Amino acid sequence: MYILLISAIIIQLVTLFRTPFYNYFNKLDGSIYIYSTMDVLITCLVLYSIWNVSNRRVKEQINAWCRVEKVSHTILCITIVLFIYALSLAFSSISFILSGATRQALITEHNMFGFGYLLVSSYFKIMFPMYLITNVRKLFKFLLGIGFLLSMIITASRNELIYAGYLIATIYMIRDFRHGFKTVTIVIVAFMLLAFFITIMQGRPVGDGFISVISVFDKHLLYRSYSLYLSDRVTSMPLDVDKYLYPFFGYISDKFLSILSLVNNSIDNSFVSHYEFLGYDKGTGNYYYANVLYPWWSWFILAFGPIGILIKSIYIFFVFYVLLRVGFIFTYLYLMSIVLYSSPFYTPLITIGGVISIFITVFIDIKLRRENDV
Repeated sequence: MYILLISAIIIQLVTLFRTPFYNYFNKLDGSIYIYSTMDVLITCLVLYSIWNVSNRRVKEQINAWCRVEKVSHTILCITIVLFIYALSLAFSSISFILSGATRQALITEHNMFGFGYLLVSSYFKIMFPMYLITNVRKLFKFLLGIGFLLSMIITASRNELIYAGYLIATIYMIRDFRHGFKTVTIVIVAFMLLAFFITIMQGRPVGDGFISVISVFDKHLLYRSYSLYLSDRVTSMPLDVDKYLYPFFGYISDKFLSILSLVNNSIDNSFVSHYEFLGYDKGTGNYYYANVLYPWWSWFILAFGPIGILIKSIYIFFVFYVLLRVGFIFTYLYLMSIVLYSSPFYTPLITIGGVISIFITVFIDIKLRRENDV
């Protein structure tokens, strides 16, 4: 666990160090560096405190999950249906790619913010890492692994590799550092090969594919730095009453209040998907177009000012306390990964995709408690 906390801090510091070297049009305000750094440090402190008093119980629950050998009929049926759906979308994407379609065309075709794509992407991105450590049949793990690959092929995206990699690292490093480190290393190598494969699918030359194995990490840092600039768009928004709920419930509260006509500036798909032109790469000429990556802490700053960082930490503590009390280990591990590695540059519930992901983990946890044989 301590390695996870340290790595999260290192990634944050590397992002802050790398950001000024990207060719952005404008310089960041110093307060954004301070807020983002304080957010990571305080969050790590909260998670350390939680871990310090619950590590034995968490490890017992993880070990119990590792011993699972059966897959319930419900989970199996859902997986097969979504696998077939993902397969159909992937074949459609492959035909588009062969006809010369760009990745942007794939995103438009499959509606990156549409329910169907988000359901498939969220499901396999979570289920594959989580079932990787269990004793279920290898055929089921293979099915989840191929489903995960298909979800990336649909929009020729490498982003899922990062999120799944974080989740795998979280699970294995919490369970057993010595064996976990070996497994995570193997996964990193496998994901690097996948990054090469996806790059070729994006229509880039083979040489670019080899470079992408390394550049995927720098690209991730670039995306994280995007969030620093997008945070300014959030903190400069008008503070309406509904924005006091948004940091806690995101898409759920915004949708509910919109139905009641109580939202003046909705954080809908048009807001989230809107591209901000931030700069360009001098080497490649590629533009820095940023969307979606709004850091979680920025909404707390908008609603509560500087003290919002502390309120966010209290909220995180409460959520994990509840998860530990009810024994939702599936959701616990997923949120641990999200809070540590993704929330500094992404709001967990900013789209319906985040809601779907939480629903999936809670659903699995409920199945575990009811059947004990997932």
